Amino acid sequence: MAESAFTALRYFSARYGDHSALQKIQENLPTAGRPSSTKEIDGSIQSFKDAIRLIEDEMWAKDMGEPDESQIEKFQQLYRELEQLISLKGNDHRHRFIITIPVADRPQHLQSCLASLLTLCRKFNYGGSINGRFPKVMVLVADDSKDEANISRHREITRQFDAEGIETLYFGIDEQLQQLALLSNSERSALQGIL
Repeated sequence: MAESAFTALRYFSARYGDHSALQKIQENLPTAGRPSSTKEIDGSIQSFKDAIRLIEDEMWAKDMGEPDESQIEKFQQLYRELEQLISLKGNDHRHRFIITIPVADRPQHLQSCLASLLTLCRKFNYGGSINGRFPKVMVLVADDSKDEANISRHREITRQFDAEGIETLYFGIDEQLQQLALLSNSERSALQGIL
């Protein structure tokens, strides 16, 4: 990771130059080349996490006014720089998020929701991306639609976003009934008030 990989952090250090804790954090980062040892990488990751907290407080401080679009873009870049550091470790034990989206005859809402999620994945790069896919984020679309055209459209939207990089699974009425058929009688009885 070249020094240019820290451009967002350096931008905020210059912007909030009077913030001594932020300056100290930047001084602890490698000044040239990429952090090579596990200790350097871990230290750099912690420095970024500390800096993000301070920068977020500064960005939204009342006396600073609201951040403009360029500051928000730099803040998102800061997260991408953090993700680059995390990827240097070679293993990422952070949680994988499984997001369930219940939907019933609302293809436009599903499209908007998944588009928003994909935008966030691209802007913040949580968990990194591998071959254009975001391995730490998965979506399960639970479809209770009645209209066949909407069911078809929901399936299509699910395939679209799966192809765009977020693992997206469709779980419609047929899939739900298949899972229910796998339950034993005692399991069904236990779920009597829910099903």
